[in-house]
Amino acid sequence: MSFGVIIDVAIGLIFVYLLLGLVGSAAQEACASLLNWRGKHLQQGLRALLAHEGFGGKAGNWLFEAVSGHGMLSTAGGTRAPSYVAAGNFGMALIESLMDGSQAPVFTQVERSVAQLPAGRLKQALTALLNQAGGDLDKFRGGVERWFDDGMDRVSGAYKRFSQNFMLIFGFVIAFGGNFDTIEMTKKLWADPVARAQVMEQAKTFAKEHPDGVAPAPAAAASSVAAAQVASGASAAAAKPAAAEPKSLRDTVAPVQAAFDPVKQLPLPFGWPNGFDCAAFWSLSKLLGCAITALAVALGAPFWFDTLQKFLNLRAAGPKPAKSDSVA
Repeated sequence: MSFGVIIDVAIGLIFVYLLLGLVGSAAQEACASLLNWRGKHLQQGLRALLAHEGFGGKAGNWLFEAVSGHGMLSTAGGTRAPSYVAAGNFGMALIESLMDGSQAPVFTQVERSVAQLPAGRLKQALTALLNQAGGDLDKFRGGVERWFDDGMDRVSGAYKRFSQNFMLIFGFVIAFGGNFDTIEMTKKLWADPVARAQVMEQAKTFAKEHPDGVAPAPAAAASSVAAAQVASGASAAAAKPAAAEPKSLRDTVAPVQAAFDPVKQLPLPFGWPNGFDCAAFWSLSKLLGCAITALAVALGAPFWFDTLQKFLNLRAAGPKPAKSDSVA
């Protein structure tokens, strides 16, 4: 059994998982854009952060409605909730929403409004920030921004789990629907040196064309400018609170089709060229092979890209030669 062949087969499978992971990331981004998942998660996070009961003739969650509808957060004439919000914009929107319109200093107006809030986590948090600020409005605003970022970190964590669940479901859909059977692909790579060499060259070319790795789909549902840049690689302009209107369906789906093009070039068995074979589908080998692919795809493209780099380096190094017993 050749060590080189084993490494090449492993690289071929890793490359397949990587490409399918990229398709999954593109599909997730398309769905997130069409359905505004990030905007909806952001709204849920803000609602939880600013949750309170009705008071003084005002409805429950009045503050959330005032802040989320503020011009610093909402889109002018748009119908979609923003996907990202800068902490500074949130701080200004919250302070202006808490002002009572009197001639008193802004800090005093905010104190009065917070004092009127019903007992609960929101009042407790804002009161603590006011006490910490000691009458300094800028310090209070800074505290609000940090409080917002902490809350949005939790929202980002929830969205990340949501994304992981999406990739798991996508993995099973693409593996069984596209007949990406790890067992059959392994047999092909092992028995066909030409196909193995072609996949190897494609993997090496891909690695050379992506020296900085592959970026996953943005994990943050909502965050400040800095956190949004870390999660998605977006610029500050892309992290502005105003949410862009969705692209056309064709433009949204185009990246998914482009991500799938390299998969179609693989000289490996996948798909149902003769139509869906129910008997083959329910065989133990098919179920196991596709399930392995699905679970592998769920790990995501970045994981498999890092793994691919390690195996390519291992192949380049080759097995260490046996040490000689003779003394030089």
